[in-house]
Amino acid sequence: PQAAASLKLTIPVSPVKGQMWVTEELLEGEGLQNNRILYLAEAGEYFATHTSRSDATGVPAKVTHTKSGKRLTRHGYGKQMVDGRFAFGGDRVPCEGDDYTVDEAGIVASVAHAAELLPVVKDKNLLGSWTGIMGFSKDGRPLVGHLEPLGLAGVWVAMGFGPHGVMEGPGAAEVLADWMCTGEAPGPSLMEYFDP
Repeated sequence: PQAAASLKLTIPVSPVKGQMWVTEELLEGEGLQNNRILYLAEAGEYFATHTSRSDATGVPAKVTHTKSGKRLTRHGYGKQMVDGRFAFGGDRVPCEGDDYTVDEAGIVASVAHAAELLPVVKDKNLLGSWTGIMGFSKDGRPLVGHLEPLGLAGVWVAMGFGPHGVMEGPGAAEVLADWMCTGEAPGPSLMEYFDP
């Protein structure tokens, strides 16, 4: 926010809170085999035909809740860790940039959601829960490139990756570094996807 303000820019990226929780150890035969990732596809199906985006309230695409907290869809993913504990997350809740509070009702709903496919988790003690803030762009696509068209020569951005920053961020950084060093923009398909 401070860098944007100093450049007199409105950045179309909103803070969204993700929540995670972890259980005590699942015993032999109770958990997932081969440490596979459990991904619940309900949100993917929802976002194929709906959008959560509301420019009026500042809610970006692909979040699970409205600004007022109403749930639009359920989203979930989890993995049994090497030590047997099960970690799971999924909610994407619009928030203020410094809101790291855990929504206990959201955790209860998330545990129930995971238990639909892995019933044993409802009987395990939770060892903890936490939140993290992700920057979501309005349309759900990251903003990567230069801001020269806005009169800001030499200013480059890479932001708004939402929940995909760990996966897309390193590739975007490589594309951006190549572009900055060579002056050659990436191909048209990447330019359309990344265009800030």
